[in-house]
Amino acid sequence: MKVPYQLRRTAGPSGAIWGNVANATGNGITGSGTGTSTSQTVYVTVPSTDFMPDQYTDTVTITINY
Repeated sequence: MKVPYQLRRTAGPSGAIWGNVANATGNGITGSGTGTSTSQTVYVTVPSTDFMPDQYTDTVTITINY
């Protein structure tokens, strides 16, 4: 079963949407590397709740430009 969802930069159903634009004003994240791993919070919204409770999984691939 496929569950439609939207990845968002900020929490809530009206939060900023992640997309395919890699710049500081779109989907880019600015900063300097430190040589260690870092985390970025991504929120997910599901437009419909008409799904049976279960465990659903997916893989999200990101591209890093530097």
